[in-house]
Amino acid sequence: MKNFKHFNNNKGYAILFAVVVVSIISILSFGLSNTTYKQLILSSLSSDSQISYLQSDMATECGIYADNIVGLGSLPASWSCGIDSNGTIRTFSIFDNGVKFVATPNTLGTKDPCFEFDIDKTTTPGTTVIKARGYNSCDKSNSKTVEREVEVTYQ
Repeated sequence: MKNFKHFNNNKGYAILFAVVVVSIISILSFGLSNTTYKQLILSSLSSDSQISYLQSDMATECGIYADNIVGLGSLPASWSCGIDSNGTIRTFSIFDNGVKFVATPNTLGTKDPCFEFDIDKTTTPGTTVIKARGYNSCDKSNSKTVEREVEVTYQ
């Protein structure tokens, strides 16, 4: 009878290979999921920025309408301009600080997009400056609220 003292040194090689392959796949998966998450955050910020800009553009139009068509002196204390995401006409309160008028929405604190604007006639006689600010959410205490401002000057 032959004496087989030949030892198989390949024990555990398959399990080591499996652990290495699983580790590589895990690292790739983590990297891809991290990249996907960052892309989602970036696209969300882009969308919020666009909503805020469109709101500030609408505020500019409302400010020009209030100044030129209706006339600031004949605006009621509460008036409407613009439509929110539900199709409801927005109501604003306007405050007269000398010749500077500030319009703020009556829906502050909500998650709906909103805008506000200032109409300033004090800079140069005959010149009107409208500073319109748009928000993706009227809840200004939320850290994810994005603000965009448009300034229009005309005579």
